[in-house]
Amino acid sequence: MTIKEIIQKSNILLKPHSPTPELDTYLIIEYVTGLNKLDCIMQSELDIPENEIDIILGYIQERINHKPIAYILGYKEFYGRIFCVNQHTLIPRPESEAIIDIIKSQSFDTEPVLWEIGTGSGCIAITLALEIPQAHITASDISSDTLQVAKNNDIIISGKRHPISWICSDLLQEFPSNQPDIIVANLPYLDQNIYTDDSLLYEPDIALYSPDKGLDHYKQLMTSILSRFIVYPRLLIEINPEQVPDISTFIMTAAPYSHIEIYKDIQELDRHLMITLKK
Repeated sequence: MTIKEIIQKSNILLKPHSPTPELDTYLIIEYVTGLNKLDCIMQSELDIPENEIDIILGYIQERINHKPIAYILGYKEFYGRIFCVNQHTLIPRPESEAIIDIIKSQSFDTEPVLWEIGTGSGCIAITLALEIPQAHITASDISSDTLQVAKNNDIIISGKRHPISWICSDLLQEFPSNQPDIIVANLPYLDQNIYTDDSLLYEPDIALYSPDKGLDHYKQLMTSILSRFIVYPRLLIEINPEQVPDISTFIMTAAPYSHIEIYKDIQELDRHLMITLKK
C-alpha cells in the first residue's frame, strides 16, 4: 500500500469519527514512519512496509474508538512546546494557554512567587518557569503518578534550568508556609451529569469532574485560602462560561469585597477569572 492509498483509506475511516481526520492521518503516519506531511506529499507513491501499515491501521482503529490523538502519540503541544501525556494526565487545551499570557501581563514588585494547584502534565508550571525565569514556582498534583509525568516533562523540556518545587498535595494541604503572589488553578470543573462526550472517555475522571455543578474543587480551594492567609494571594482559575454566575455568587458571599476580573478565551467566551479575595 502506498502513502497516497493509506492516506485516502485513513481519511475515509476517520471522517465519521474525528473532526480533523486529515490532520490525525498525517500525525499517525509521521509517528509510525517518520515521514512528515511534506514527505507524504512528495513521496505519495512510496510503498509503506506491511508491518508499518498494520501499526498505522491499529492507531486509526484506536482513534475511531475515540482515543484522543494526544494519547495515541503520547504528546501534546502547549504554548509552542511539546509535553508528554498519558492516561494519568489531562490533555492540555489551547484555551489554557491564556493562563500564561494573563500571568505574564501582571506587574510584580519583586520576583513573583507562583503556586499551581493540579499541575497535570506540568505544562502550565513549566511554561511559566521558562517564560518568567525570575519566578519562584511550586506546583502540585493529588496523584503521584501524574506528578511523575510533570517531573519528567520538566527534565525533558527545561532541563530543570529554572527549578520548580513539585509536591504531591490535595489542594493546599502540603504547601509550604510562605506567601504566594498568585495561585493558579486549572482544577476539575466539569459537571459529570452534563459532560459525557465520548472524547472524554480516555481522560482521567479525577482531572475532569467535580461535584456541585463542577465547582466543588474551586469552592474548597477558596475556602482554604480564606482560612489560611492573612493577606490573600490572587487566584487565577479556569472554568466553563456558564459557571461564571454561580462561582461569582459564591465568591461575593464568602468574601464580599472581592474583585473579579474576567478574561475571554479565543472564542470570546468567559474562561478565566483573576480573583482578588477581600472580606
